[in-house]
Amino acid sequence: MSIIQQILESQGLSNHDLVQLLPQKLSHKTVQKARTAKRPLSLKMQESFTEALNLALKSKKSYTREELFPKI
Repeated sequence: MSIIQQILESQGLSNHDLVQLLPQKLSHKTVQKARTAKRPLSLKMQESFTEALNLALKSKKSYTREELFPKI
């Protein structure tokens, strides 16, 4: 289970919740790719995902792109 999957489940967030926050930058497909971590996202998509997640958490905790998408 990826760190993103763990965060989203613990906060009760769905893919749709994140897409609603930044519909012009994110798609459901992009969020699902980030969630499963099977295929890499581009740097721009990683930044958009991180921005949406931080908006969704409403300052409970702020994550950096490096925390969510560690280099392997």
